[in-house]
Amino acid sequence: MNKEIEINPWKIKCIKVLKREKNFTVYDYCCNKGKSTFTVYDLFPGVQITFQDFNTEELIEGNCGNENIIEINHCLRGRVEWEFPNNTYSYIGENEISISSTKYLPTKFCFPLNVYYGMAIVIDKKKITKNFCILLNTLGIDLQDIYNKLSLDKNWYTNKDNGKINHIFNEIYTARDDGQIDYFKIKILDVLYFISKLTKGSKEELKYYSGKQVKKVKEIRQALITNLDKSLKLDNITKDYNMSLSMFRTIFKQIYGDTPYAYIKKYKMNKAAFLIATTDLNISNIALSLGYLNASKFTEAFKDINGVLPKDYKKENNFLEHFRY
Repeated sequence: MNKEIEINPWKIKCIKVLKREKNFTVYDYCCNKGKSTFTVYDLFPGVQITFQDFNTEELIEGNCGNENIIEINHCLRGRVEWEFPNNTYSYIGENEISISSTKYLPTKFCFPLNVYYGMAIVIDKKKITKNFCILLNTLGIDLQDIYNKLSLDKNWYTNKDNGKINHIFNEIYTARDDGQIDYFKIKILDVLYFISKLTKGSKEELKYYSGKQVKKVKEIRQALITNLDKSLKLDNITKDYNMSLSMFRTIFKQIYGDTPYAYIKKYKMNKAAFLIATTDLNISNIALSLGYLNASKFTEAFKDINGVLPKDYKKENNFLEHFRY
């Protein structure tokens, strides 16, 4: 068993074992706040699949890696932000994959929505067996060709909204509770097959943004969410930060996965749901605190996001545990 990739697929400095079973091991990333676990299944020598489950606002430090490893990450829920050594940032979100070599690793990462659930297929080219290579070759899969074609020694690549690949990953998520190792083996071969067929038109280089730009966008977002009762105009506030409105919108969507307008609407309605469920404030006061002078518009927005009218909203038993805004 390859202990290096078993113990630390994302090369995080602090981890501990939570559980060992016959087919899998569960680890904790030792975050001070929230949940941060990953579950590792060994499929072939040098080949593993990991399920990553984060519910934390913490910034996590990475570590140096083994350049022989290829990782295929898939995000099912949330978003992940990677900070690279040259002070650039990049992101993947729901139904997106990243393909990378751990020769080119981020120094830190976090989750802009405080939530991330996904999986990674981790392959150590130096640990895989001759029989595994023969199996891949019979399917027309060449790991070194994938590595070279995507220039994984220099860049990460993403593939967005690929229906075939997403379908396979969704099948793996569905089968997770059953822990079917043989089924996982078949499915990762499916993933590798479709990745080996990526063309220049279907793959794209991961987009990077400067730390200075990312910092400005996060500061503007903070200004927006701390003034929910006010109507701040984006063109004015972005000028204050010497940033074009178009650039702000582009980077904001990369970080948070939504346009500024859609994000703030969801943020307000999630906060409204929290206040309705946990306080005795009346609905009209909650609406005013969130900048809604028109009660009917607030009601319409609340139902659009939460699926029910504010007056019908009831506290769920697990509401506080899962609530994030």
